Amino acid sequence: MTPKFKHLVATTAFSASLAIAGQGFAQDESFPILFTNVHVFNGVDEQRIENANVLVVDNLIAEVSSEPLAVANAQIIDGGGRTLMPGLIDAHVHMAIIWQSPSPSRT
Repeated sequence: MTPKFKHLVATTAFSASLAIAGQGFAQDESFPILFTNVHVFNGVDEQRIENANVLVVDNLIAEVSSEPLAVANAQIIDGGGRTLMPGLIDAHVHMAIIWQSPSPSRT
C-alpha cells in the first residue's frame, strides 16, 4: 500500500469516526424545553410566526403557539426576539489533508 493511499484510508476512517461520534450529541434530557419570545420561520410559509412560543418534548416540537404556554418542569429559554428555524443542524466539518511526499531512499 502506498503512503498516499494509507493516508487517504486513515483520513477517511477518521472522518467516518467523527460522523458516527457526532450522532451522540443529541439532547439527552427528558424534561420539556420551552422557547419563548421567538419568531418562527418554518421553511414552508412565506411569513414568520411572530412572538411565538415553541414547546419541545423528547427532541420533537410538540407545539408552536403565539399564546403563552404553561408547561410544568420545563426549561425556559428566552429567545430575545430572535428567529428560530426548526430542523436546521450544523453538521459540517473542516478537514485538511496534508500530503508530504516520501523522501527518496538512500542506498
